[in-house]
Amino acid sequence: MKKQVFTTNCFALILTILCLTTASLVKGDDINWSTLTSDQLYRLDSQVFKTITAEQLSQIPSNACSGFKADQIANLNPTACSGFKSNQLNSLLVNYPTRISSAFTANCFVNILPQSLSSVSSDFVANINGLVFNSMTFDQVQALPGKSFAKITSSLLQALNSQPVCSALTANQLSNLDSSYPMNSCSGFVGSCISYMNSTAFSGIGLDCLKKLSDSALNSLSADQFSQIPSSSFGGFSQDNLQKVSPAACAGFTSLQMSNLVNSYPSYACSGFVGDCISNIPFSAFTGMKPECVKRLVKSAMKSFSSDQVAQIPPTSFSGFSSDNLQYLSTSGCAGITANQMFNLDNSYPSYACSGFSSDCLGAIPANAFTQIPSACVSKLSDTSFSSLTQDQMYQFDPNSFSGFTSSNIAGLSDSSCKGIRGSQISKLVNDYPNYACQGITPSCISNIPKDTFKSITASCIAKLLFKTTQKISADQLSNIDPKSISGFTSDNMNGLTDSCAGFSATQLPNLDTTYPKYACKGINSQCVSAIPSNSYSGFLGACISQISANAISVITKDQLSQISQNGIAGLTSDQLETFLSDTCSGFSSQQISRLSTSYPQYTCRGFTFKCLNGLKLNAIPSFTSTCFAQIPANSVQGFSPNAIPIFSPESLSGLTTDQLREFYKFFGLNQFVNVLSQKQVAQVSSSTIWSFKDELERNLLFRNREARSDELDTLTWLQLSVSSDESVRKALSTSLSTVLPKTFSGLLNYSQIFENDFYTKLTVSQLDYLLYDTISSITLEQIEIIPDVVFESPHSFFRFFKYINNNAIKGVTKPQFTKLVANTANGLDKLMTCQQFNSLTQEQYNFLSTFDSYSRIYNTCYKPNPQSSIINPPTPIISTNPPVPPKPYTSNKRNNSANGNSFSVIKFILSMLLLFLIQY
Repeated sequence: MKKQVFTTNCFALILTILCLTTASLVKGDDINWSTLTSDQLYRLDSQVFKTITAEQLSQIPSNACSGFKADQIANLNPTACSGFKSNQLNSLLVNYPTRISSAFTANCFVNILPQSLSSVSSDFVANINGLVFNSMTFDQVQALPGKSFAKITSSLLQALNSQPVCSALTANQLSNLDSSYPMNSCSGFVGSCISYMNSTAFSGIGLDCLKKLSDSALNSLSADQFSQIPSSSFGGFSQDNLQKVSPAACAGFTSLQMSNLVNSYPSYACSGFVGDCISNIPFSAFTGMKPECVKRLVKSAMKSFSSDQVAQIPPTSFSGFSSDNLQYLSTSGCAGITANQMFNLDNSYPSYACSGFSSDCLGAIPANAFTQIPSACVSKLSDTSFSSLTQDQMYQFDPNSFSGFTSSNIAGLSDSSCKGIRGSQISKLVNDYPNYACQGITPSCISNIPKDTFKSITASCIAKLLFKTTQKISADQLSNIDPKSISGFTSDNMNGLTDSCAGFSATQLPNLDTTYPKYACKGINSQCVSAIPSNSYSGFLGACISQISANAISVITKDQLSQISQNGIAGLTSDQLETFLSDTCSGFSSQQISRLSTSYPQYTCRGFTFKCLNGLKLNAIPSFTSTCFAQIPANSVQGFSPNAIPIFSPESLSGLTTDQLREFYKFFGLNQFVNVLSQKQVAQVSSSTIWSFKDELERNLLFRNREARSDELDTLTWLQLSVSSDESVRKALSTSLSTVLPKTFSGLLNYSQIFENDFYTKLTVSQLDYLLYDTISSITLEQIEIIPDVVFESPHSFFRFFKYINNNAIKGVTKPQFTKLVANTANGLDKLMTCQQFNSLTQEQYNFLSTFDSYSRIYNTCYKPNPQSSIINPPTPIISTNPPVPPKPYTSNKRNNSANGNSFSVIKFILSMLLLFLIQY
């Protein structure tokens, strides 16, 4: 066994020595390089290659080169490497597991002719050692075909930092880099290499490559390099890597590149823009900025915009702005905003872009940019943002945009900006919920709005103006308001107008709204009343006049009052009239007096005072209506001038009241009142007034000292007659009375006994018809008997006042008189007579009256058995010549029989039930 082992070992040792000896004997010059096969090449000792020449290396057949081993390549004489031909290199086994190209040394590889590298494969290049690759010459790198870069790894690229290598890289080569997993090639680029690369090479950078560039690589890019990156590759930028791009590189941005930035999840590229980058981007590049990009701009970016840059952003891209980022736009940037851009701002949820405008920004925007500002933008502008707006800017606002103003933000307008408000703008303000725009107009703002602008202010706007705001409206501004818009004033803001009321015109005032809830005229104050021009008062309507407070209208002048129309004066109230001075009332015209309201709620004439009546011009006196005159307070009539009394119209005095008459009589007396008034003037004084006045005379509450004369009978008035003494009346009326005016006899008092029994027979029917109840109540039995029976017929006086005939005189009423009394009337005796009168009749009268149908009614009403106060008992009515017997309870036999029958039936029923009970029991 031991012998066998020994023999084997000896054989191996001998074989080894033989081989080594043979190898040492083989040299390069001894080898026919041109005839080598791959197997033969493979078996050559690596040491042989240390002395191989470039010429010998070039003679190796290309198909034999597949026999090269790694140690052979590693031992190649560096100078010999220049002999490599492209077909030889392409035959090397560069794939796994051989990867021959990884064995090249830098000293060797650097000598390979560039043209020999022009067709190497991607596997060849991918397996080159990084240090070797980094030592390549510019020409070698440039000779590498683009496709050979397809398998370069990030680790290989990471080793590249030499200027010759990196500067030689071409666009074609870069375009073949595979940055997908697991290659991730472009992530290997280092900043130093990037800085050496030719800018044209970057035109080959693809989207995936750009996406994988390291922070140092991105930070090393120059503007020229950056500008060469294909716009289609910019989709590789994300928020994280874009922010690493150097500010210098950002100067290379182009419009197309900008337009290809991806701002969807997860890239959100534009969120990576930083301020230093934005400030270096050429303004022309911003023409490619899309809404999605604008939306992602962050604070530092927004703060760095210049006006030229902002001006180049497409208008449609402005829809990407939101309040979150627009609030940070620099003042310089705001100066670049254009009209079309402003129009495209998105003010819907959740952007609300315009709410991001700061005051400084809004103030920097060019005036002409506001020509297209939408209302939705205006509605979102903050309350404080308006403070820096100028007059020119406001003037340029699109009129339609004013519909976006709200009460809160319009309140922020500066005095300067308010000077720029135009009529076409103010007319567009919306005053419905929730805007209520004009409610926000401040006092200082409204005072600066041009007066011509007020020509277009709307009623709805005026309605929302606050009291403190209308205080600052000037007369010139007010005068320019369209009459229809005046209807917007309310009682609250109308009260703010004082001296400015001098601007009111006659065409405006009729439009003041006096209905709920405005009640505009309730707000007119005394300063306003004083300031309104006299000739404008013709525009006041009655409904407005009636709402002005008594205190406010008390300062009205006679000139102003005189201009109020008949419609307007009808609105004057009693409370207002009470405040008028004597001089003021001198402004009343006759037409106005005739139109004073006498109904609820004005009751104007109740407000006439002593001083006002005293100030009335004489030509206005005859125009009092009866109702108005009746409402004049009795204690005020003393204010009438004595010269007014002769010109009182009959119509006016038809409203004369007893209280007034008493005061007139007591104050003016006979010579200025009683003897001045004519028959015509007092002809229409009501009977009730005459009755009441005479009642006071008859009760001696008023004196009667006038002397009636027979020579004045044709002009005598009832008033004169009533206040004349009894004796003078008796004497004056003892002559012929045919010329006495019938109405005059209304003045006769209840002193019939002073006249002869035949006195009333001297009076005509017409004269008798004017006798009043007090006079008739005093007529004696002897006088009544001979009074013509015709006056007892309806509607004559004795018919009307029959109930007032005294109980003694009633006995003198004759049968013809009774016959006339009851004839042709629906009223029976029970309606015409009192019970006292009935019970005072004579038996003859009873007998006569019992023939009338109505006798039984008055009998049943008035007759009392055994009357204590009556001597004569009225007869019981009977059929034929006597009054009918009053009806008695009706009890006919039929009714009694019916009752008896019912009782018997009940008894029969009870007996039957009792019998049935006994049988059962």
